[in-house]
Amino acid sequence: TVVVQRVMVFRSASAIAIPLLFLTMMMSILMLLIMAVIIRKEGNQPTIRLESSGAPPEMTLLPWQRWHLFLSHTWASAQDQNAVIKRQLCRMLPGISCFLDVDDLDDINNLDEHIARSVVIQLFVSDKYFTSWSCQNEILSTLKWRRPFFLVHEADPKHGGKLWAELAADCPATLEASGRFGTLPEAYISADRMGDVRKWERDGWFERASDAPTLKAALNF
Repeated sequence: TVVVQRVMVFRSASAIAIPLLFLTMMMSILMLLIMAVIIRKEGNQPTIRLESSGAPPEMTLLPWQRWHLFLSHTWASAQDQNAVIKRQLCRMLPGISCFLDVDDLDDINNLDEHIARSVVIQLFVSDKYFTSWSCQNEILSTLKWRRPFFLVHEADPKHGGKLWAELAADCPATLEASGRFGTLPEAYISADRMGDVRKWERDGWFERASDAPTLKAALNF
């Protein structure tokens, strides 16, 4: 017993228990403070409301529709960005239904159906997007079903981005639909026919609804 006391430096059980109890209490207090900060931050998250009534817009769908927004992206370089987009949209627009494959894809063969049942499509263009087989099929389905779409450009090379000219160079001028998707016009998309392209901004993307293309698309359609 004397040897154990000398090694452990403690002379009684209470001498061990009191510091451990104090440490546990401090850790609990720290966790509560962290949770309070998170809850406060969540509570300060702005929501979109109508000027006329002050209420959130009613996010309706037709009987055959399932998703307000389909988030097309490549896992290779844009998974985190699109997770942020979905999370922020769900906070700011209660009732919105966003398709994100990691959350909602039951079978890869059902992608065409999910796009057919979507109101608007976001094409998030980052490294390897236009060379991805899955992303090409999503674009094919978007145009086959004549779904409105808009493009978001990841420009930061630290997060899978490139200059738009480099990304556009990866996009074939024409792509033919595979048999299971049916036939499409000779050219369905090309770099000079994409229309307006908005650059992804990590800071402030959702703070001003009037400047957030994803929000505008979700509300306008």
